[in-house]
Amino acid sequence: RATIANMSPEYCATMGFFPVDAETINYLRFTGRSEEQIALAESYLKEQGLLLTAETPDPLFSENINFDLDTVDPSIAGPKRPQDRILLSKAKSSFRSSLVETLESKGVTIDKMGAANWAYYSDESVKPDFLKNVPVLLGDTKFELHHGSIVIAAITSCTNTSNPSVLIAAGLLAKKAAEKGLKSKPWVKTSFAPGSKVVSEYLHHADLMKPLEDLGFHIVGYGCTTCIGNSGPLPEAISKAIQENDLVAAAVLSGNRNFEGRVNPSTRSNYLASPPLVVAYAIAGTMDIDFIIDPIGTGKDGEPVFLRDIWPTSVEIEQTIRQSVKSEMFKQEYANVFEGDENWKNLPVPDGDQYVWDPGSTYIKAAPYFDNLPREPKPLHDIHQARVLALLGDSVTTDHISPAGSFSEKSPAGEFLLSHGVQKKDFNQYGSRRGNHEIMMRGTFANIRLKNLLLSVIEGCMTLHPSSNEPISIFDASMKYRDEGTPLIIIAGKEYGSGSSRDWAAKGPALLGVRAVIAESFERIHRSNLVGMGVLPLQFEEGQNYQSLGLTGFEVFDIEGIANDLKPRKTIFVAATAKDGSKKNFNVICRIDTPNEVDYYKHDGILQYVLRSLLKQDPQEIEQPPIVVAEHKDLKKKFRVIFSGEIAEGQKLEEVKERLRILFKTSPERISKLFSGKPVTLNHDIDYAKAQEYSAELKNAGALCSIEPMLQAPPSPLNNRPAPPPHDSKSEDGSTTNGISSKSTDSLKMSDPISPPSFFFIAGWLIATGIMMLLPVLYAGFILLIATLTLGHIEDNTSLLEGNLLILGILFYVLAIIAGLLFIAALVKPFFARPGTKRISYLLSRKKESAFYAFVEKLCRTTGTKIPKSIEVDCSTLVSATYTRGLISFLEDDLTLTIGLPTASEMTISEFTSLLIHELARFTQKTELRLSSLMSMMNQWFSRSVYEQDEIDEKLAAMSLTTSSMAVQIPLAGVKFFIWISRKILTLFMLAGKMISGYFERRIESNADLRSVTVAGFESFKSSLKKLHVLTASSGEAYSLLKSQNNPNDNSLPDNFISLIASIIQQDSSGEELPLKKNGAKEKSTATALTPSEQKRIDSVKTVASKELYQSDKPASTLFANFEELSKTASIRMYREILRLRFEKEDLITTDRFYRSAGLSSGPSDMDAKFF
Repeated sequence: RATIANMSPEYCATMGFFPVDAETINYLRFTGRSEEQIALAESYLKEQGLLLTAETPDPLFSENINFDLDTVDPSIAGPKRPQDRILLSKAKSSFRSSLVETLESKGVTIDKMGAANWAYYSDESVKPDFLKNVPVLLGDTKFELHHGSIVIAAITSCTNTSNPSVLIAAGLLAKKAAEKGLKSKPWVKTSFAPGSKVVSEYLHHADLMKPLEDLGFHIVGYGCTTCIGNSGPLPEAISKAIQENDLVAAAVLSGNRNFEGRVNPSTRSNYLASPPLVVAYAIAGTMDIDFIIDPIGTGKDGEPVFLRDIWPTSVEIEQTIRQSVKSEMFKQEYANVFEGDENWKNLPVPDGDQYVWDPGSTYIKAAPYFDNLPREPKPLHDIHQARVLALLGDSVTTDHISPAGSFSEKSPAGEFLLSHGVQKKDFNQYGSRRGNHEIMMRGTFANIRLKNLLLSVIEGCMTLHPSSNEPISIFDASMKYRDEGTPLIIIAGKEYGSGSSRDWAAKGPALLGVRAVIAESFERIHRSNLVGMGVLPLQFEEGQNYQSLGLTGFEVFDIEGIANDLKPRKTIFVAATAKDGSKKNFNVICRIDTPNEVDYYKHDGILQYVLRSLLKQDPQEIEQPPIVVAEHKDLKKKFRVIFSGEIAEGQKLEEVKERLRILFKTSPERISKLFSGKPVTLNHDIDYAKAQEYSAELKNAGALCSIEPMLQAPPSPLNNRPAPPPHDSKSEDGSTTNGISSKSTDSLKMSDPISPPSFFFIAGWLIATGIMMLLPVLYAGFILLIATLTLGHIEDNTSLLEGNLLILGILFYVLAIIAGLLFIAALVKPFFARPGTKRISYLLSRKKESAFYAFVEKLCRTTGTKIPKSIEVDCSTLVSATYTRGLISFLEDDLTLTIGLPTASEMTISEFTSLLIHELARFTQKTELRLSSLMSMMNQWFSRSVYEQDEIDEKLAAMSLTTSSMAVQIPLAGVKFFIWISRKILTLFMLAGKMISGYFERRIESNADLRSVTVAGFESFKSSLKKLHVLTASSGEAYSLLKSQNNPNDNSLPDNFISLIASIIQQDSSGEELPLKKNGAKEKSTATALTPSEQKRIDSVKTVASKELYQSDKPASTLFANFEELSKTASIRMYREILRLRFEKEDLITTDRFYRSAGLSSGPSDMDAKFF
């Protein structure tokens, strides 16, 4: 539980919470707490409603995630971020891939084809030229270092080293390894820093400490070590070999985080692993190993030893824990834990209530936050003539910003300490000197892997000042700017400030004079910390970044809109002036997200705000603010829900306003008042459960509320949320779902444009359906005919095996049999071969997309259609309503609506509504649709057999490509020929089926068109048809652009396929309406067409009276809570499950970047061969 809770920043949470339960109480008792302490804790938790028991009701969660522990595979994480999880079975290929990427970024020339085979397929016959063997002499020991050599293996103090399960496992693995004669490699610096002295106690008791020490894992202390850069220096010979030969060395540790430059200056690749795996990697000595198939070493008997040979079993671990981990150990170790040793006891302790600052201390120094602080804050003012201190890319973490680890005497921090008489050996780490702002501000942005894009190739804490073209340290440049009176800004990409919530990642930039950070997106806790230190977070508008705006970082920036009426998420104007006087103007979003944060920023930060607040009170009146405890079980306690204008991370303000307008069924003007910056009570005088439910519903809409106990009942502007309206309800402003102009639906109910079918028409349809059901039987009869002819040939033509032309007779006899059997097999194949591809969609979350579900339900009530049981989305250009479970859902009316996301991306709500109504209206014709569905099942089977490749076709194609032997190619050609013949015969059956069913299918479509026009309007219907053609063509072009996947050297894929289609449409668009001839509307209906021609569909509904009940020019994508996230998820599923492309997470690049690099392809899609 502690491990999962502690790692919450890595899974993007503010905290990980496990409620206190009986297991927690048992832990307190086992670890030596007194019964009095335990009783106090238990009774207090019970009174507060915080103790989880079997009777405790489940909390109200906004989302539930089911996680199957059986699916967990052994994993490590790296080489740069803790969230980059790697399956242990893929660790070798992952390291090799990252090595190639690292060397390429440093300008090393690489044979991409050979490197790909070496990295992905472990082809050792094509070892790349960049591999190095560097000889090293360490004392009397000689060895070689390579790329991937592990030079640090550390069982560190973070999180896992108070967990007996993994530490006992590490000890047992070490013991088994020692028994087989294995040792750690001589170039690996090993260390062990438990989280508690009890750990060393139970390891000694289990006789496991000595095996760990034999492998080099001696206890170095009980505190932060390698994870924060406190591993100490590497041996001089090793660090010199790494630096002089530019080796990519590695570290493996059991800590929490492995951000770039954090662990050690000499290790470019840093991996997180469990303690037993740390021991295993120390023995292996390299990341270039696959523990599944490669031996970890050679035993004393000369035989290879594999990891599986020394890995302890769960039974062994459990038995050792039971025998060795005792409650008495905790009581003994912690009985006098606060007394300390003699050194601690003999420290001089000053008297007095106030801390006395030592002016000579280089560890603790009074920070300048309150120097010359006026009682009232100065008025806000805009930022003028600002310069860029650093131009940064994506995923800049707090470890890139905040000082961490050791530093050299040549660094600004080292020079400062030397000037104060501190020798290099006494420098210590940044973390030990965090109480001295002079050291910490000199270490801000000092990460050795920081890439400041103001400089072309230099990594580290360097930048440029306009006074010179020579790089100088970021600290020195900031001091120059301070002396000149120049304010500073940072420009960055996505996820600025990700990683741990480090206070110095905000304090440091503030002390350097940074006034604002402009980024594509912020990690939410760091964004809050910036505001708390008086640094203004500004976010580029959607679709913009410094690259798209053409910013170089050498401009002078003016930021206006701060001084006047600053409020949450205000649009701020920025002007960037280049050296030549040219200007680039753009808007950014002020990421001060709440009114409280506005107050903090006005005071230059939360520290100043709190101090000023205290100074305003009489000292004798200052007392602790009351702590309000939510008494969940007290039914008499009443609460209120308060909204202060804060919206959820990643949400767009206008979309949240629209969803709230729908939720409250009120006008946009009244919703805008909620975002005035003042707290508004939305609901009051309700119990806690209702308040939670109400707050959760608003959170689904993107609005974040707080719950407070009622002191008095204030007036509520919106009162309680009304019950959902009936289908013919109308709001006060004449609007309904999603802001669409809606008129009364009564008239639609009274005058249905679809005439019911006659008895004779239904009878004819029944007969046609019966004939359709006989088509497969006739096809089976044809197969039987061929089988009979083949058998007749075998029995009747034995005379060919006699006579003078014996060889020719045998040849003809046998070949005819083979041909007959192949023909039969080809004809039978469609019955048994699984489809080669299928349409992959995924379920739309009802909780996350509640507004869209409500919209669809409204349409269903309007058209009288059964509401879909589920809604799914995919990357196709179709909108379809189907019985997805075949005959089962056919009988149950189990309807599924599938949305092709490109349609929502490129259509207005009116056009999108037209498509939805068309699909839903088909299901109002219940009898006809059931008959039509039976026909469709037959037609689809024949069509799929004719057009689509199945599993056997794909295997035959693969065989053709992988062999050039004529002995194989000739039989393959024969097989393909008979498959071709069988498809031609199937084509005849397919055309017959379409001729039989075409008339009835076209009636279904025509009736659906009538309903669509009646509800959505003729113009929306017409334009939706035209856009469908454009979407289909552009989708094909988008598939063509993915053809680079056939090249093993380039696995890059756009992270958003729907956005790629939109980019193609935008480039191809001439701003004029496409002519009907081009987009297919002039094609004629034929006897085999299942739908009328587009022109006939348009002509047939021109005169239909339209109610135009749903009209909106807003993009249909606004109907979804997070359309971009949906699109990216659907894209990844399509790549993996339909296109079957092999790619890693890092292969996904922005759509713009992919589009620019790929260029337009004018030919037919190369991907077609994968499906048809």
